[in-house]
Amino acid sequence: MARIRKIQVFIGPFEDLLGKGRAGAKVVETTGKTNEIRIRFSIKKTITGAPNDCAVVFTNLSPETRHALRQKSLSIELWGGYEDEEIRLIAKGGVLYVTHERKDAEIDTTVIFRDGWGALLNADYSRSYSSAEPLSVVVSDIAKSIEGVETGRINLAGSLSSKGRTLAGNPRDLLNRLADQYGFSWSIQDGVFQAIDDDKSRGLVYRVDNILLNANPILNGPEQIKTGIEMSTILDPRIIPGDVVEVNPTVDEDLSGQYKVFDMVITGDSHGSAWNTTLTSKVFLT
Repeated sequence: MARIRKIQVFIGPFEDLLGKGRAGAKVVETTGKTNEIRIRFSIKKTITGAPNDCAVVFTNLSPETRHALRQKSLSIELWGGYEDEEIRLIAKGGVLYVTHERKDAEIDTTVIFRDGWGALLNADYSRSYSSAEPLSVVVSDIAKSIEGVETGRINLAGSLSSKGRTLAGNPRDLLNRLADQYGFSWSIQDGVFQAIDDDKSRGLVYRVDNILLNANPILNGPEQIKTGIEMSTILDPRIIPGDVVEVNPTVDEDLSGQYKVFDMVITGDSHGSAWNTTLTSKVFLT
């Protein structure tokens, strides 16, 4: 028997910048029944400092909810999973813009949003550091200056140069410069900041054999050396960039191993077939 999917979306004045929570938010939900609203989504997440690009499409929202989407500085939370278990957060962020398109008797409302977008645009940082300050402390300080964003895993080694440093400007620009110089990746995933050395992970490993749909090697160089794999799985909101996935396929055993997730695309449709995640990953050597 097919499991019943459940999608829940919160839309409201819980701005990234102000961190107001869900007070006053509109709730739109569906389990895919014919008399319920259709919700489709496409979520692109990356381990780099680029904001995650997210889109949700609602078919036939109520006029009241469409009107509510005219407000400025809105944010959105997208949750999903199955009706017989606790649903999980898939994406959240500040709304960039909303469009409405009529198709015969239906109206599609598309909401485009980005993770941590409002907070990054308005943040500013300035501080001087003494010599040999741990890099993890510096990055944590910058992350804490981004209002409305929680500071999560910071898995960094090393320290600033012996001369010390003064950092001033937009946190995104500062973090990008530090990442290029010291070899790490930072990002905001579902409202939580993370920073990971290039040779490390978030510390979480997920076995995906039971949800794996297909996997193909990523080959590079004249000798076509396998440097990673691109795989498609049934949607699992727990996995985010920086995590490690363990693969043990029965068909192509050469693909067995652990891989660090760099980019991913999550797609879903309450009334269609889409319900999967495409992961781009690199070989992870522990």
